[in-house]
Order: sequence, then C-alpha cells, then structure tokens
Amino acid sequence: MAAITSPTGTVDRRAALDGSRDTVPLLLSVMPLAVVIGVTAQRSGLDTGAAWASSILICAGTAQLTAIQLLGDGAAPLAIVLTTTVINGRFALYSARLASWFADEPLSHRLVLAFPLVDQLFFLCQRRFTGAETSLARRSYYIGSALTLVCGWSATQAVAMTFASSIPDVGVLRLAAPLVLVGLLARSISGRAQLAAAAAGGSVAVLAAGAPAHLNLVIAIGAGLLAGAALDGDGR
Repeated sequence: MAAITSPTGTVDRRAALDGSRDTVPLLLSVMPLAVVIGVTAQRSGLDTGAAWASSILICAGTAQLTAIQLLGDGAAPLAIVLTTTVINGRFALYSARLASWFADEPLSHRLVLAFPLVDQLFFLCQRRFTGAETSLARRSYYIGSALTLVCGWSATQAVAMTFASSIPDVGVLRLAAPLVLVGLLARSISGRAQLAAAAAGGSVAVLAAGAPAHLNLVIAIGAGLLAGAALDGDGR
C-alpha cells in the first residue's frame, strides 16, 4: 500500500486516486456553474482576487454566486451573511452522516474534512461508503475526491474570470446546479420515499430556478423532505 501524509493523517494513495477518478464526471457537470460564477464576479466589478478566493473560502456554489451578486448590488454585509447561511443550511443535514463516516477521527481532522463538503461530494461518498471499508480507505477516498473537486472548481472560475469578456450570456447555465443535483439524487434512490423526495426536489429545483437570491435549492430540499416524510409516514 502506497501511503502519503496529509494534515488529516495518513492517506492511501490508491484509494485517493479512486476518489479523484470517480469525481471527474461530477467535476465536468458542475463546471457550467463555475463559469457562471466566474463571469458574474468579473462583470460585477468586484476585486477579482477576492472573488476567486471565495471559490475556496466559501466552497459552495449557490452561496458563492449569491454573495457575489449581493455584493455587486451593494447589499449590507449582514444581509449577505444571513442569506448565504440560509442557503447553506442544508449542510447541517449532511453533518450527522459525515460524523458517522469519520467517527474514529480526532475532532481537528473532522473539522478539516467537513470544510469541502458539498452536495456532489456528499452523494458520491454516500454511495461509496458501505461501512465495510477501513477508516484509512474512507478518509483517503474522501480526500482524493475533495481535492479534485475543489481544485477543478476554483481553476474553472479563474479561467472564466480571465476570459469573461469573451464569454456570451451565461443565463442558461444557471440550470446546471439543480440539474446536477437531480442526477445525483437519482443515483442514490433505493425506496419509494426517496423516489418521491428526489422527484419533488428535482422538479421544484428546476421550476424555481429564478427564485430570489438563488434559493431554489433550499426550496427544493424542503419540498423533497416533505414529500419523503409524507410517504415514509404512510409506511410505503
């Protein structure tokens, strides 16, 4: 086993490469949203360096895009913080699962591992982690996937910012985020309640794509949870 050392402990090179390889298709699917954010940041008149840094520091596409647009519109800092907090509220739902995946890790490692957690990474790892793998393999796969996703995401935004003046209208690309989420949900369905949640959430995400402050994903997640809970409560 080829192993390397990272800030979160030893990493199995093979498992990390598996995570990186499995993430490439997801990275290609989220690039349109990264282009939208990069172009929007450049055309909003914000400092390019600060806008690009937000691709890593915020590490959440919808929240980053909303923050950039609100900053460009001159919104109050408190309003921006509150809005992005609401948008990222869904990550609280992921935290319990993340804690179970890395229950053997020290708190300092779990905090680092939680930082890059986004929808794509969560659904990919949820399908991959069965509980039969070792803690080392789980951590290594996650790190390989997270690094690939974050590096590709921030690099795409940098390219989009550089060539923003040559890129035509990107409005149609705003559907990228909900469509990617629909695909991820579809691959994780294993029961009728999950099917209902995915169908409701996916439909609402697309239909509400024009919601203020890009809250369509938040609305969609709420719709999905309600639909899934309704079917689950009926014992179906």
